[in-house]
Amino acid sequence: MSSHTYATLSHCWGTARSLRLLTSNIDHLQWGTNISQLPASYQEAISVCNRFGFRYIWIDSLCIIQDSPEDWRREAMAMKDVYRNSTMNIAAAAAADNTEASFTSRHASTISPLPINTQWEGHEPAKFYLTNANAYRDEVGSSPLRRRAWVVQEIWLSSRNLYLTSNQLWWKCCEREASEAYPEGLPEELSSIGFHTGYGKQRYDAAGLHHTWNRLVETYSACNLTVPSDKMVAFAGIAQHFQNLLGSGDVYIAGIWRSQLPYALCWFSTK
Repeated sequence: MSSHTYATLSHCWGTARSLRLLTSNIDHLQWGTNISQLPASYQEAISVCNRFGFRYIWIDSLCIIQDSPEDWRREAMAMKDVYRNSTMNIAAAAAADNTEASFTSRHASTISPLPINTQWEGHEPAKFYLTNANAYRDEVGSSPLRRRAWVVQEIWLSSRNLYLTSNQLWWKCCEREASEAYPEGLPEELSSIGFHTGYGKQRYDAAGLHHTWNRLVETYSACNLTVPSDKMVAFAGIAQHFQNLLGSGDVYIAGIWRSQLPYALCWFSTK
C-alpha cells in the first residue's frame, strides 16, 4: 500500500447550508466538483495546500457521510489518527462560519514590531520594540475556532498547526512557535508553547501528564458542542493518547483517571 502526505482542516461549520458529503451526492462528488462551489474556508485551505504542494486535504464534512450514522461512528473513532498522521493541520481561526475566509485583513505595516530608539537623559541610547504581547491570545486563543469542542482534539493531536487569522499566519509545531511578526520563532516572553497544546515544555512524568490533562479538560469544558452526545467522543483521541503515555499504571474512566480519585471529582464552575 502506498502512502501520501496530506493536510487536514480545523474549521467552524456555522449555520450555513454548505456543501456536505451525503448518501445522495456521494457518487457525484467522487467524480469531482468545482472548487468555486466549496465554502470560502475550504477554498482558502485548498489554496494553502497548493502553496505547500499538498495534493490531498481531509475535511470532515466532505470525508464523512453526514447522513450515515454508521459512517460517522466509524470515522469519529478514526479522526484521532487522521489528525495525528497529517503532515500539517490548517486551522481557519478567524472564520465563525465555513462560508467565511480567515486571512482577510492583513496589513504588513501593523504586523512587525515597531522599533523605538530612546535617548533619555542619564541613560545610554537604546533600542526597544513595541509589540502586542497578547497577539496570540487575541488572534488564536480567543478566535471563533477555539470555541469549538472538536477542535481541541484536532489541534492537540496534530504535530504541526498553521493558524489562519485575520491579521497574520501563526505556526506551532513540536519545536517552534512562530508568526509573520516573528518568523524565526516567538521570544520566550511571548511564547505559549506547552500551554493547552500537545507538545512543548510540559513534563512527561505522571504528575505532569495529569496536570496537562486537567488544563485540557478545563479548556474543553468551556467549548461548544452542537451535538451533546459527542461530548466523550470528541475527546476520545486525547484520552487514548494519554493512556498510551501513562501505560498500564492508570485507568481511564469516563473523563477521569483512577489514580486521581477522589480528587478528580472535586470541581467548580467559573461561570
